[in-house]
Amino acid sequence: MDRREFLKLCSVAGLGVLGASLPWPPRSARGAPARFYLLVHADGGWDTTLLFDPKGSVANSVGDKVNEGFAPEQIGHLGELSFAPIGRNAEFFARFASSLMVIRGIDCQTNNHETGVRHTWSGRLAAGSPAFAALAAASLAPQQPLAFLATGGYDCTAGVAAAPSRVVIDRWSLLLLLHPERFDHTNPQSPTYHTAETVKRIRDARQKRTQALLSAAHLPRPSRALGELGRARAGLDVLAQMEPYLPDPLGSGFELQANVALGAFAAGLGACANLVVGAFDSHASNDSTQEQRLSELLGGIIKLYDRAAVLGIADKLVLLVGSDFGRSPRYNDHGGKDHWPVGGMMIMGPDIPGGRAIGATTDTLRPEPVDPDTLEVVGDGGVTMTPAHVHRWLRRHAGIDKDELVQQFPLDAAEELDFGGL
Repeated sequence: MDRREFLKLCSVAGLGVLGASLPWPPRSARGAPARFYLLVHADGGWDTTLLFDPKGSVANSVGDKVNEGFAPEQIGHLGELSFAPIGRNAEFFARFASSLMVIRGIDCQTNNHETGVRHTWSGRLAAGSPAFAALAAASLAPQQPLAFLATGGYDCTAGVAAAPSRVVIDRWSLLLLLHPERFDHTNPQSPTYHTAETVKRIRDARQKRTQALLSAAHLPRPSRALGELGRARAGLDVLAQMEPYLPDPLGSGFELQANVALGAFAAGLGACANLVVGAFDSHASNDSTQEQRLSELLGGIIKLYDRAAVLGIADKLVLLVGSDFGRSPRYNDHGGKDHWPVGGMMIMGPDIPGGRAIGATTDTLRPEPVDPDTLEVVGDGGVTMTPAHVHRWLRRHAGIDKDELVQQFPLDAAEELDFGGL
């Protein structure tokens, strides 16, 4: 379907045509956040030595091989950045090296999946801690109907924001949400159950009834529930604003997640999103499993930025990629690798210093401490980086660190590490 035909169908469906170039932000969303936060979770624990912290197939100081598939001299280098010579790594780093910051040697302080995911995406070990995306959505876009979109990863809100909006898994389901009034919601020319005037009267009546119930509700729980009901109903009405910003087809898997999130951002409806690529828990056949999953992840990010460029919001995205933790520095009897508390993150976006690698690990994948002022690897006397250090910086980068709501959830990181962009 070409663009002209798509806009024609939108018009038949009663959707406002947003202009031939789909400018961002749309007229209905002026004052939208200057940045959008995309948090991409590699679910299960990724092997950073097959991505941005390669060691090569050489015996380390305890006689193990961290990598088996390539020699140290095959490792790729672009300035400070290094990458394993597998999958789509070379393509990814060639494209994004100048805008990519890598943080290596982050100690997640756990081998437990649930705790690792929580620590990575909230900066806190404590159960019930709100995800960064929830804090950012509540602080930066409290009135947006799709402020926090999620497909997985860590999406706890701890009550600071409404429950995250779940990304639908296919276009059929999305069209059902967009056009519930049609007999055939996939057909713009389908008859409808009600006329447009009747639909408006029904919505107005629902809104008045919800407001009346809210006025009579004096206890916190009923008030909160009614508020969420009202936001949900309003959200269905504004979803139609997204449709012109969605590609056809939507794709599947990570591509679909990314397209829906970008559509919400471009339409001025959202500010933060959790995306996920699964099946990284490679206790058997580590190298082949990780190469497959990493290729899907990196290929998805490439497509994500291609689509963001079409929508005119690529320079407004802050992308963070992380995982539960890393993989062990040795192979088990099944050719797999087990859980290991040390991992890392990749970050791109406005004001992020590109082409930079911060931190390091030893040949046995222990974290190397860094100087808290220069971030140079110093060994003894330095700071071992944890997710809390990343989140302390991230909150400042987002400009939400002074928010009273955010300060209710302090981070266990005494040092303020400046990863750049502040």
